[in-house]
Amino acid sequence: MKIQILHKQSLPQRAIAKQLDISRNTVRKENSQKSWTSQITLTNLCTGSPV
Repeated sequence: MKIQILHKQSLPQRAIAKQLDISRNTVRKENSQKSWTSQITLTNLCTGSPV
């Protein structure tokens, strides 16, 4: 959750990882998973397709 907040504040992945004391790969994976989930939700809302 904190990763998303920091990402929305336009912090680079390296800065987020350092601040939270986690791996940059963890930050990258979390951001890519959230983006992918958001895209599916938006696509389903626009097309009216069930999930």
